[in-house]
Amino acid sequence: ACEKSDQSAKAIEVFEQMQERGIKPNVYTYTSAISACENGGKWEQALGYLERMTLEGILPTIHAYSAAISACEKGEQARPALGLLERMKNAKIEPDVIVYSAAIGACGKTGLWEPALKLFQEMEDKGLTPDLVTYSTMIKVYERSGEWQRALEVMNTMQAKKITPNVITYSTAISAVAKAGQWRSALGLLEHMRKEEIHPDAVVYNYVISALSKGGQWDAALRLLQDCLDIPDQLPQTSTFCTVIKCLGDNGEWEKGLGVIGTMELKGVTPDSEVLTVMIDALDNCKQPLLAQQMRDKIK
Repeated sequence: ACEKSDQSAKAIEVFEQMQERGIKPNVYTYTSAISACENGGKWEQALGYLERMTLEGILPTIHAYSAAISACEKGEQARPALGLLERMKNAKIEPDVIVYSAAIGACGKTGLWEPALKLFQEMEDKGLTPDLVTYSTMIKVYERSGEWQRALEVMNTMQAKKITPNVITYSTAISAVAKAGQWRSALGLLEHMRKEEIHPDAVVYNYVISALSKGGQWDAALRLLQDCLDIPDQLPQTSTFCTVIKCLGDNGEWEKGLGVIGTMELKGVTPDSEVLTVMIDALDNCKQPLLAQQMRDKIK
């Protein structure tokens, strides 16, 4: 990411130097500069170049608009993105799937799921076929907005249209239901992943375990933690261990909480103060003061 940002900054610098030397930009150099702004996350600069193009009588192409809207998406700027979309239409330039997906993403990043849905429907009305990116973006919109039922509807639509979600799509959908504590839906999505031979990563397991813990399903959470530990070259996040231990403590299963810490140590992971603090709270809740004190001594 840093390397890409450095390249973008260099491209913008070269563009500015060209103008300082009196070399007049054309549609291609302007579009390249806007694309560099997109990659560098400089949405305001991208809009500035688009304005300069227009003032100089150079008509922006769909590629220039697409890059500028993508820059707005990355900068979490929904209103400028929607404004550019309207400008495209007024200029009789028809947005494509990529442009719509970027505009939808910009709406989603600011929690505007209704405008995002309107764009999605508009896109379909124009005969454009949503692709994996578009569907995944819509799921992300709903995940950010807390609309977990709508996220599931999109997953169902993808299944009906035989569009296979990838790990990121599943991860986002599972995150949406996990935030709402919908552990049955989270488990269902995980099962679908496995059936489609899409291998869940530690992030996916973390979301499902979180949902299970919210639902008090400590036994299922513990089983999934073991599955996560079996993933080659990948260990669960610290927050995953904490979530499971807290769930165990809340349900009086403090011995199993200590077992989780033992498993961590067997895997070569030293429990940090965050994990130990959660275990101490679990022991306190389960009326185990001596063991809790031993844990406190470890932190010291």
